[in-house]
Amino acid sequence: MRRLAAVLVAMSLGTLALGGCAVGLMVPGPPPAPMVEVRGVAPGPAFVWIGGCWTWRSRWVWTGGSWGVPPHPRAVWIPGRWYRHGGRWRWNPGYWR
Repeated sequence: MRRLAAVLVAMSLGTLALGGCAVGLMVPGPPPAPMVEVRGVAPGPAFVWIGGCWTWRSRWVWTGGSWGVPPHPRAVWIPGRWYRHGGRWRWNPGYWR
């Protein structure tokens, strides 16, 4: 039971980290193409994959995906995306719907 609780906390933190990929930051150019990620086996039946994203840290850095637990049984993860805003690019973070 303790191990499951630790995994759930770790996955929740991972989800928060991914949801924060450069929120509100505007960068001069588009991100590279998404990287292909190896998902591995889900830690449990309730987990869903939350894909990684490119983050701007004075250069593009890939933030890998992780397994996360939806906040309720019918929740669906909507991935974040970079979009063009004027002459720059802005991050719209992912969220549970």
